Amino acid sequence: MHHWSLTLHGPAGSSHSIDIEESEFVLGAETGPDVFSVTGEGVAARHAWVSIGGAGLQVEDLAGGPQ
Repeated sequence: MHHWSLTLHGPAGSSHSIDIEESEFVLGAETGPDVFSVTGEGVAARHAWVSIGGAGLQVEDLAGGPQ
């Protein structure tokens, strides 16, 4: 089992950090059991799907915005 640390940096210098084991979750402004809640301008309710595991990090855009 791998352990990961995920840190998201916002435009105003703010950051959100989480220490997790292998996992799948959604990043977004929505709250829910499968959502790592992030607020900020341009963050969709269900912004991105993230899978962190032995194969590494996979991210899928759910919001359809520019990348």
